[in-house]
Amino acid sequence: MPPPPSENQSATADGAWHPFNSRIEFDFAWYHFEEQESSARQLYTALELWAASVLEHGGTTPWRTPKDLHDTIDEIQLGISPWKSYSIRYQGPLPAGTPPKWMTQTYELCVRDARQVLHHQFQTPDFKDKINLVPYQQFNKAGKRVFSNLMSGEWAWRQAVSYHYFALSSNY
Repeated sequence: MPPPPSENQSATADGAWHPFNSRIEFDFAWYHFEEQESSARQLYTALELWAASVLEHGGTTPWRTPKDLHDTIDEIQLGISPWKSYSIRYQGPLPAGTPPKWMTQTYELCVRDARQVLHHQFQTPDFKDKINLVPYQQFNKAGKRVFSNLMSGEWAWRQAVSYHYFALSSNY
């Protein structure tokens, strides 16, 4: 089930595919970005073919370049947690001679507030009664430990056990 519409997305036909203008635009972007993970070169070819097919009917395509398409995808805002961008750069010591490029370049990191995203997910009806909030250990028929999600993992188990031990020992 898709998530509930965001506050900035109109339920009318005019805003149903925002920031895309139509379903075909959305489907094109989804197919190339999500399913095929098309390279810029592949996207450029697809856009050229699309443009050639609509040009004979006097139409135009919504994007001329892969960057135009990516800019539209970047406009997608689902939920209440906005994107935040940070510039990051290696701050450690540089080796003698010519350091690797990754040590001298600045990168853009785009993230959302994970806490806000989780709160939004927990409010989604699909998650109701389907989230394990308590760490647990799961075993298969052979008695071997099975890890299926965060709460069945060793870290969650250790956190709960250490908290429980601390809570009990602090009462004395």
